[in-house]
Amino acid sequence: MTSRINANGISLIVLLLIVGHSYAQPAFFGTTYQGGEGGLGTIFTTDASGNNFQVIFEPKAAASYPSGMLLEVSSGVYYGLSAEGGLQGAGIIFEYNINTGVYTEKYEFDYDDGSGPLGSLTKASNGKLYGMTESGGVEGDGVVFEYDYINNVFVKKIDLKYSTIGSQPFTSFLEASNGKLYGLVSNGGTNASGAIIEYDPVTNNAVRKADLINSVNGRIPSGRLIEHNGKLYGTTLIGGLNNGGTLFEYDLTTSALVTLIDFKVDANSIGTPMIASNGKLYGVTTYSGAGSAGELYEYDFSNSMTTYLVQFDDFPLKSGVGQLTEISPGKLIGKCEEGGSNGYGGIFEYDLNTSSFVVKASFESKSGGSYESLIVGSDGKMYGLNPYGGAASYGVLYEFEPSTSTLNEFYNFNIIEEGYNPTSLVLSSSGKLYGVNNRGGVYDGGTLFEMNPLTYEITPLVQFKPVVTTSARVSQIANNYSSPHFLMEASNGKLYGRTNRGGGNYGVIFEYDPVTDALAKKLEFDSNTGYNASSIRGGGLLEVSGKLYGVTRVSGPSGRGALFEYDMASSSITSTADFDVVGISEPTSNLILAANGKLYGTSTIGGLNNKGTIFEYNIATETITKKIDFASVSGVNSFGGLLAASDDQLLGLTYGGGTNNEGEVFKYIPSTNTYTTLTSFDAAITGYPVGDLFAATSGKFYGLSGDSFFEFDGTTNLISKKHEFLNGAGSRFYPSNLVESCTIPLFDQPDDMRQCA
Repeated sequence: MTSRINANGISLIVLLLIVGHSYAQPAFFGTTYQGGEGGLGTIFTTDASGNNFQVIFEPKAAASYPSGMLLEVSSGVYYGLSAEGGLQGAGIIFEYNINTGVYTEKYEFDYDDGSGPLGSLTKASNGKLYGMTESGGVEGDGVVFEYDYINNVFVKKIDLKYSTIGSQPFTSFLEASNGKLYGLVSNGGTNASGAIIEYDPVTNNAVRKADLINSVNGRIPSGRLIEHNGKLYGTTLIGGLNNGGTLFEYDLTTSALVTLIDFKVDANSIGTPMIASNGKLYGVTTYSGAGSAGELYEYDFSNSMTTYLVQFDDFPLKSGVGQLTEISPGKLIGKCEEGGSNGYGGIFEYDLNTSSFVVKASFESKSGGSYESLIVGSDGKMYGLNPYGGAASYGVLYEFEPSTSTLNEFYNFNIIEEGYNPTSLVLSSSGKLYGVNNRGGVYDGGTLFEMNPLTYEITPLVQFKPVVTTSARVSQIANNYSSPHFLMEASNGKLYGRTNRGGGNYGVIFEYDPVTDALAKKLEFDSNTGYNASSIRGGGLLEVSGKLYGVTRVSGPSGRGALFEYDMASSSITSTADFDVVGISEPTSNLILAANGKLYGTSTIGGLNNKGTIFEYNIATETITKKIDFASVSGVNSFGGLLAASDDQLLGLTYGGGTNNEGEVFKYIPSTNTYTTLTSFDAAITGYPVGDLFAATSGKFYGLSGDSFFEFDGTTNLISKKHEFLNGAGSRFYPSNLVESCTIPLFDQPDDMRQCA
């Protein structure tokens, strides 16, 4: 979690304690769906004048898609790499302590020092860890790096280059018996088929030692190198005589490169070979053999014979990947990425002495994509990682106990527990702030959270969990709705919201009780009731006399959107109106109740000019009337709703149009059905406003554009930019929102000073 208290704010509180009394002060809180250093959105606060801007929540992309295999650097302490994660999304070096259960991110890659490490870390005899990245660096072709895990020091050692050393390594280093590190690059070299490279940590020199030739010894090496009797062995994904990949041998003394096995057509061995205690080489293919399910093979150095020992198609597991591990003489442990009881692959044991194959365990979540396999830890258990597994499908660490065949997935990657991409904040009647994040959380389905307006601490209250759908199975989760995009407090003190997904896969209306911490799904939008894809990019909810009203963007009989009425007492939709009947299309805005008792909103397109409309809904007659057609001469494409500025005056924003074609602030008067442009935006004054205007107690109005927070003075019709966001702010369909809160001092005050000054 990245939430913090501004140091100046703390100093001010101390000063006020010294002076005497302090009045409570109003403050704005707002969300940006995107933006911030990591581009995952922010929650910010300002004072009542829109000044003193401060980011108070800024989620950071956690490690995701772990690669290679784990490395135990000391008893129970494991290091690994993730291909993505960090502020620049370039990957992370992480540590997991089995003894304490503590996960720590040690280093974030950026593009300059490498991006996308896809292999493993290798501990050299000098005690340092070495690895490679698939891209980044000066040439964009990847780098060789060194990491001192004791002192937490990262150093980029070599910039790879396609034309000289080679590029795009997918694998790890091997420290050979000569003390040098050997690795594989998947691209570059004389034949553009990849190469074997050598890195000397002493001289910091990297050279290309042997070029692969596609038709001779394969292309795109897919695993680590291993050493046996002064020679290195590895596999390629494709190439060779059958274009199914190869097993090759490289002589450290003579630099001779020869092919030992031309795998079958489409074998595509994704992994690393191993030498068993009997002196023979073993490995797995991913797609060769019966049913294209992969095979387990043996290579005998004494007679250069290849024998395929197991056809995975004969067993529940399919698609062998990674490296086999000999846990006791003659017993090999390996893994497959498909099949098993859950369809996600699993772990098997093959006994060389009895030629018996046994499925030991099935993965609980997706396992595919790993070039490596399990390692035996100092505690006797085996540890591994799956790059696409886990609760959020961003990777998982697991342990396997061979003696009991127990498999346990114990750490999920990319878990930003608080969530990210915030879309809505609401100030409840209790004075607490609640909000929703559209993404992230334990299951990457979004969260509902509470924020302390004084300390800015965020507490996740609900972890939304999406429907899980795979080619192997469809699992409907009890809490099968996700991606919340709106939240409001109803008159009964409960919070109601909408999600983009779940239910019938068209979103739901949910209810959360802050008192009892109870969550309930109240309504599923579905095609049977005419609300197909209803909640996706739909507007918010408005309460009128115990009923909630909202719009859907692409639903109803016409597929152009509809207006619905939800009865909180009966949890049902009781009336609707289809927009296409009156030439309105794709409404996305919140609705507003005007002084005349009717509801008003906007649509993004439709109308005579297909530039959007202002519409009116009569609750009594359940009818929609188009009132205004947006046109290029005025504003066009309103993605936000209307704001009641006076008894007979509604204010709104358009995303485009106006004098500079960058949007405008407009006034609409229902009694006379008149539209007036108040001011136009331009690039200097933020441009392209999104969402709704917010009316502050000061009498001024505030809003967000694509990259700025602005103030609109209704008296002078002037716009001023208050703050420009880093990496953007609002999205047209997730425009974010503002609330005003009375911030009470952190110490006791007389009652008359606990009101906003």
